Amino acid sequence: MALDPRFYWYPRGSTTLEITSLGGTLADLRPVDVEDSEEVIIGQGQPYRTVHGRARLVPIVRERFPCTSETLRRDLNAMVNHLRGGGVVGFCLDHAKAVARFAAPPAAGATTLTMSSVNPWAPWNTSATLASGDEIRIEQPGPVLRAEEVTYTSTSGVVVTMSKNKIGYTRGPVLVRYRDMYPVLRLPAELAKSPDLLTHDRRRNYTLSLPLVEYYADLWAFHSVSEPLGSTSTSSHSRTTISADAFLASAAAGQSGATTYEVPDVGRATLRHNPFSRAAGAAGFARGNSG
Repeated sequence: MALDPRFYWYPRGSTTLEITSLGGTLADLRPVDVEDSEEVIIGQGQPYRTVHGRARLVPIVRERFPCTSETLRRDLNAMVNHLRGGGVVGFCLDHAKAVARFAAPPAAGATTLTMSSVNPWAPWNTSATLASGDEIRIEQPGPVLRAEEVTYTSTSGVVVTMSKNKIGYTRGPVLVRYRDMYPVLRLPAELAKSPDLLTHDRRRNYTLSLPLVEYYADLWAFHSVSEPLGSTSTSSHSRTTISADAFLASAAAGQSGATTYEVPDVGRATLRHNPFSRAAGAAGFARGNSG
């Protein structure tokens, strides 16, 4: 079955969900986990490592596709400008599998996960579901990178059965999602002026090249959401009165009328270099400045 890659985004000044379908195969989707850390040698030659933060680089590329629909061309232009202005987007490689939920942290060797009763991203596709054999990603909050992918088997109520995980998770809740679902992605500020995000050959063939970044603080801002995105309730977050939709629609937490999310034990790593440049590498991430 063909994949159906789509972007999900909330335009600035709006809490209305926009879904933009790429309608074709991607040329590149190679996420890379990076960690900003320092290591020194202390007494008796023992190494001591300090972890300041982490993030995930997610380059999304579709090359030379015919943009036969004027609506698609306008939507892509609007979304790229949304990213240039500091907005965020979500992405899933297959719309039919846009599934992500939080769960209790499993011990090493577990074959089940106890999921939360709320799927914050359910309105992106209310009929999204996983099939036996799909890969899911498990990761815990905090600056230390602790994540892996396992094989999904089935769901019964709030219990997910999976292949045995290898890592023991000591902090929670963990985020469990379809391997290629990315709920919150940002464009690094240094790349906002790049002319290469959306290019074309005399408007015949288009190339979309988005070097996006996923910050774990953005993801865990939803860990205490009491209702899904798109809800009409006036109270959609247990810590603040801002809706989850408005959080995604804002340029950044604390700006454009948004309220900063204070998530215990979760800091946000901020970019001090372009993480996609060879020179920057993992050192392109500054120390976590919150939490």
